[in-house]
Amino acid sequence: MLAAVLAAVLTLTTGVGEPPPPSPPPGNGAERVLAELGPRTQLDPGVTHRGLKTTAAAGQMLGDLVEVDLTDPTVHPGLLMPDAVAARSPVAEMANRTGATAGINGDFFDIGRTNAPAGPAVAHGRPVKAAVPPGRRMGPAVPGAEIDYVFTVGTDRVARIDRLRLEAQVTGPSWTHQVAALNQYAVPVDGIGIFNRDWGAVDRASTLCGTDVDRAAPCAADQAEVLVRDGAVVRAGRPADGRISDGEVALTGREKGVAAVRSLQVGDRVDVEYALVP
Repeated sequence: MLAAVLAAVLTLTTGVGEPPPPSPPPGNGAERVLAELGPRTQLDPGVTHRGLKTTAAAGQMLGDLVEVDLTDPTVHPGLLMPDAVAARSPVAEMANRTGATAGINGDFFDIGRTNAPAGPAVAHGRPVKAAVPPGRRMGPAVPGAEIDYVFTVGTDRVARIDRLRLEAQVTGPSWTHQVAALNQYAVPVDGIGIFNRDWGAVDRASTLCGTDVDRAAPCAADQAEVLVRDGAVVRAGRPADGRISDGEVALTGREKGVAAVRSLQVGDRVDVEYALVP
């Protein structure tokens, strides 16, 4: 699983020293969901932990609250993930491997298929993947939110909720085509997908299955892929599996996107540009 935040960013608060919220006045009909907050324990500089308990009316549950001071220069929030987008690994295992103080599961996933996450991801300022079409997200709809919403910490060390939109295009010898997928488990209908080493070894043909509104729909009958190295096409054919080498990019096409991809021949010069824009 692609998980969320390195260095104990489970919950961020503006006042680490604030007491728990007071109980609502009796008789106003309000429900106090938070029943109890335990004492703080210092985990690392700038990072504390408290146990919490909810009220029975909300469904009795024990939980964890990790509070992080992002102004502390020793705190380093970041992205926890396996060694590939299309892979899975327990959150605790990823946290232990990277030496994180704490971590949290931060997305919905293509469970049982590619295991890739649905939303965008950035690691060390580098775009890792973009969001799948809304109809392809495994999980309930969230009113007022889109699939490209992210939790992020900027270079200014301020935590934000934002959206990351993919801006990408491929330019061939005689055309420029907009791209709507970057290392995604679902390439939009009529689209072109960009895949690099971050994707992993899972068959890229599986990303051309389903539609933008029906994830169980059959795979696109017409598919094409080219492999680009150093700005030139080195292989053309159908989508394949196996990990892409550093410095290589695979371009896959379905429906209308197939024509553009299939027009590329070995030796053609190709320019691939992409960015995740907040």
